[in-house]
Formats: sequence, C-alpha cells, structure tokens
Amino acid sequence: METNLEDMIKLLNETYIWPEPYPFSFIVLAEQLEELKSILGDVKFNLKKSSAGKYIGLSTDIVMHSAQDVLDVYAKVKVIKGIRSL
Repeated sequence: METNLEDMIKLLNETYIWPEPYPFSFIVLAEQLEELKSILGDVKFNLKKSSAGKYIGLSTDIVMHSAQDVLDVYAKVKVIKGIRSL
C-alpha cells in the first residue's frame, strides 16, 4: 500500500507545480452533500444532480500546496459512506 501512495505522490509531483489548483470530483448521495461540503470548507463548486436526484456530483478546484495535501483531502472525505472520488 505504501508503494501506491509513494507512486501517487511521485505522479502528482511530476504533474503539478505546487501551489496549484487541483481538480476534485466526487459523487455522493444527495443527503450526504452537506457533509461533503463541510469537509471541503468554503470553496466554490459545481453541482450536478443525477436524473433521479438520488446522487449529486460535486466538482471543485482547490489550491493545494503539496501532493500530500491532495491525499489528505481524499482521506478526509473517505469517512463519507459510499462516496465516489473521480
């Protein structure tokens, strides 16, 4: 598992020059949206509801200062049951 994290950090560092906006996209159940927004904090985001309204897609660009910051965001949102990170 550590190798995967190390590989991800290496890839992020090869792709981005920190600090830089990083694009996050998530899909959650509609009733979980407020929990996701509270974890992400005060950021601008775009929302897209599924055709039945059961799910909501949220996308945002957040300025990150390191690859570890990116991984930390994914770790924080992982507490939401069933969240999908794209």
